[in-house]
Amino acid sequence: MAIRFIQPADHVKAQGLLGGPRTLDAPGNRVHVAEENGKIVGATVWAQPDDGEAILGDVVAPMGRRDLYYGLIKAAVTDALARGFTKGVSTVHRKALLNQLERDFTLTANPSGWNPLTQAPVEWTIHVDLEDLLLQLEAVV
Repeated sequence: MAIRFIQPADHVKAQGLLGGPRTLDAPGNRVHVAEENGKIVGATVWAQPDDGEAILGDVVAPMGRRDLYYGLIKAAVTDALARGFTKGVSTVHRKALLNQLERDFTLTANPSGWNPLTQAPVEWTIHVDLEDLLLQLEAVV
């Protein structure tokens, strides 16, 4: 498996994974893809705002491929650090994923979206120090 920056030939497959050309072509978005046996099997996008925290967007990888999922996050974090960012933020929309992240990493997730009927959290925002996260990723990946 290789994780690398997106190339023009990857756009069609990456669009299918990440939801269209707007995500790929938006100014400030940085896209990494995971390639296995000549096929794009995963992708991630992070946004570099004018100021503030790097924003980790979608991370798409096949179910059960923790190495691939965390490898894509590691590529985005490494890229953000190389571009001068020290802090990052991401939003998690699935409780099962949040539980996995909390098992594998030391992090704080704050509820940021609630079910209107039950008031149960359905979305969590995570703010991280990118250097600390990179060290934690290197221990896991």
